[in-house]
Amino acid sequence: MDNSIRHRRTLGRREMLLRSAGALGLLATGALTLTGCGDGGTGPQGGPPRAGGRLRAAIAGRAASVDVLDPHLAGSSAGGAVSKNVWDKLVAYNNDLTLRFRLASALEPNADGSEWRITLRPGVVFSDGSPLTARDVLWSFERMLDPARPSSGDLAVVDMSRTRADGDLGVVVAMKTPIADFGSVLAGWYCYVIKDGTTVFDRNTLPVGTGPFALANWSPGDRTLLRRNEKYWDGPVHLDEVEIIQIAETEARMNAFLSGAADTAHEMSYLQAHTLANDPNAQVVTPPAGLMGAFQMRVDVAPFDDVRVRQAMRLAVDREAMVEAVYYGFG
Repeated sequence: MDNSIRHRRTLGRREMLLRSAGALGLLATGALTLTGCGDGGTGPQGGPPRAGGRLRAAIAGRAASVDVLDPHLAGSSAGGAVSKNVWDKLVAYNNDLTLRFRLASALEPNADGSEWRITLRPGVVFSDGSPLTARDVLWSFERMLDPARPSSGDLAVVDMSRTRADGDLGVVVAMKTPIADFGSVLAGWYCYVIKDGTTVFDRNTLPVGTGPFALANWSPGDRTLLRRNEKYWDGPVHLDEVEIIQIAETEARMNAFLSGAADTAHEMSYLQAHTLANDPNAQVVTPPAGLMGAFQMRVDVAPFDDVRVRQAMRLAVDREAMVEAVYYGFG
């Protein structure tokens, strides 16, 4: 590799991982992430993080003609990173799939799970200063369930005709059928809470959210600039800005990183990760919980309706060889 690339000044590790609400929200989108690992002016190893700076993240995106800002529809890794940093959910998953409260402070079912009461966290405001209320939750639910507006947020179990506000910070959610774990539904990828009345998501409107960053600029299929939300409810955000750069091809994301146009490159190929694993100027980050890939088989048609065929498919795979040859040791 050319020395001018290998020894460029890169973003320090601690400088990038300044605040989990922002930086880790981005890291969660990729299987393998490459980050700069130079000194970066962050001080001694293990020292306190410094506030300020812009993180530039190259993430897989979509073409401008199909890219959307709407968090209930965003269908790419880059779109998901924007949604996760601008908006928030009522509850979210931890890496071990336990739930943690976000905008909600409590979820309480009735005796048979046919109704659930959501209690909102007090004191949360949107980036424009307006308070989060039950009306925002109802609007978000109504929007995700509107048959005229396809949404990827799966709230099919909710009966909106009987769902109602209970004061400013309470929502009583009626179910079509009783459910034992409504929290897992609310933790779904697209189930973000948007501000009551929000209907337009474009570069001229730049809707507000309750996340750690606010929208500063959005260019479909290209890049999004986020600025620190000074009103964020979950503690201070150290980064001044996050720039999410949409690059569809993995090689192009790698080139953006190596040329200095990006500080992180997400969803790398396993070969790229293997090649740069020992590069002192880069760090390969893998998700601690891992990811899963599967062979899909139609079990209702031959030959896969025969359990012996499915077992044979499983036994025919040399898993150790696959780890080495396909995943380059990352499996």
